[in-house]
Amino acid sequence: MMLQKWDPYHGFDRFFDDVNHVLGRNWRAPARTQDNNGTPFAVDVREDEKAIWLTAELPGINADDLNIRVEDDVLQISGERRFEDEENRDSYHRIERYYGKFERSFTLPAYVNHGGIKAEYRDGVLKLQLPKKPETQPRQIKVKTQA
Repeated sequence: MMLQKWDPYHGFDRFFDDVNHVLGRNWRAPARTQDNNGTPFAVDVREDEKAIWLTAELPGINADDLNIRVEDDVLQISGERRFEDEENRDSYHRIERYYGKFERSFTLPAYVNHGGIKAEYRDGVLKLQLPKKPETQPRQIKVKTQA
């Protein structure tokens, strides 16, 4: 008999393969970030010397239904996706798109200049520029030479 190291996750791969087969999805695919209500909310965050750039996919959302606010170094994006067919004439067999309120929060670093934040929304994509405070940006220091 050979001893094996105990693996608490042994068998999970088989379990997930069975669940994926039933549900028709792949658990190994990169998951999209979702808020608590299940609204797709993919976000890219990048940083350069002058700012942090946040790009969020919010398809089907009207700009008037978005709310962006900063309080105590927390950036909050919230809004509502409204149901398109209020009369409900069609009998749906399946509804996978979420309708309703959504919210997502991001903790900002202390070096973000809250007063300079800019937002742009076009074609379902929200772009935020979060500028850094001038005193935290890198600067070149000249070296003086003495003759």
